[in-house]
Amino acid sequence: MKRRREAGQSIIFTAIALVVLLGFMGFAIDMGVLRYERRLQQTAADAAAIAGANDLADQCLGTPCGSVSTAAQNASNANGFGDTGTFCSTGCPSSGSAGFVSVAVNNPPSYWSADPHLGDNKYVEVVVTAVHPTYFMNILKINSETVVARAEATWDSGANNNSNCIVTLGNPSNEIGVDVQGSITLNATQCGIVDNGNFSPTGNGFTLNTCSFNVSGPPATGPGANDVSCNGNTLTPSYNMPTAGDPLFFLNSQTPCDLGYTCNPASSPASPNTSGCAVGATYCCPGGATVCSFQSVSINGGSVTFAPGVYIVDGGGTVSNPGFNCTGSPNIAGSGVMFFFTGAATITCTGDGVMDLTAPSSLTGSLKSYNGILMWQDPSDTSNGNLTAKGNSCAGGKGGNALGPSLGGNSGGNASSNGFNGILYFPSAQLWFFGNTHGSVNGLKVAALVSDSMCMTGNADVNFIGTSGLGVGPLLSTLSNAVLVE
Repeated sequence: MKRRREAGQSIIFTAIALVVLLGFMGFAIDMGVLRYERRLQQTAADAAAIAGANDLADQCLGTPCGSVSTAAQNASNANGFGDTGTFCSTGCPSSGSAGFVSVAVNNPPSYWSADPHLGDNKYVEVVVTAVHPTYFMNILKINSETVVARAEATWDSGANNNSNCIVTLGNPSNEIGVDVQGSITLNATQCGIVDNGNFSPTGNGFTLNTCSFNVSGPPATGPGANDVSCNGNTLTPSYNMPTAGDPLFFLNSQTPCDLGYTCNPASSPASPNTSGCAVGATYCCPGGATVCSFQSVSINGGSVTFAPGVYIVDGGGTVSNPGFNCTGSPNIAGSGVMFFFTGAATITCTGDGVMDLTAPSSLTGSLKSYNGILMWQDPSDTSNGNLTAKGNSCAGGKGGNALGPSLGGNSGGNASSNGFNGILYFPSAQLWFFGNTHGSVNGLKVAALVSDSMCMTGNADVNFIGTSGLGVGPLLSTLSNAVLVE
């Protein structure tokens, strides 16, 4: 009788155990689903933070503005997490209910009081909050869980190693993007190199120091092909990479004077040469920004200091008169200057001169987008160097004697000189570097370069130092890549 009274207890215990087991299984399954959703949510937050930081540098020119939030919101939505208050108009889930999504964009960061970048305008913080439904956990009356993903990005990490300081645009089927002849040392350890063409080191003692080198062409062969290092460690370039577009294409259809400025010859100062321009130059001086236009300038020895401003060279285009010509051993200086070459004009500086030129960093108004640009050659300019000799950028020396931009001598040849501290933009031309000065102090210094191809000859050091400190403008998001910091 006693055993009969106890019959069926096992069924009760089994049922209770199954409920508990199902609860644990549901908890495990739901937690796995929530972890998966959080990974997706974190991807959306990361993408939104990077998009916001890039927009901060590009459209907002480094100053907080409304489009940062729009760019970040759009990136989060594209990754499956659209703010229900922004992208939902009818039937939107309420706060706390499954399906509710909030995308908060903070510039500067403000979510976490212990954030080391709290209140710093250079950083964009994105917090994606989403309420996800549960399934098996409903047995325990847990119908939803709130998941938070946070990311933070900046366009200015305080170092140059997240930027590209050499970009060659020539297609690998036609061009040698980086062509080196002679005993050249090319240093770009604080920034990256993007070579759309082929890498062809043919020098007897070529050495390349960089930590990021993407080449669209096939693997290089010959002397120097394996002499690539990253701070003392051997680096293998990344070959057969996709070709990159012109990072500054959005500015190449205009000139500084097209940006709302009109020239007034009557405003020319009494002594034009005091500003480094040729006699008869036309000046535009709106809003405190000097724009000087001249047909040609030739400097043969002596010392010339250019006043701050934008200089348009529209003339020349011959070997004897390239537009901007410097020979002998001149000392040429200028801080806050930009040279714009158009028509058939270009720059050829040979000899043993010392160049100490720094790009503008504080242009205002519509000229603000040119901060950081030192030399700019119109893509339609016909003085483009040796581009007719496809596949051999350095043919014949000095661009194969074809008129094109050339910078050499002992540019940046002393400890106090900055060399070419700005972006050199020659998108449709071969830029020729040459010289005979070695040493990290005495070698030729360049901030950044965008050109069709680059030829380097002689026995010199060429040091690319990156764009840090060149002001804010669209170049920040095109040459400097936004990076995640949290």
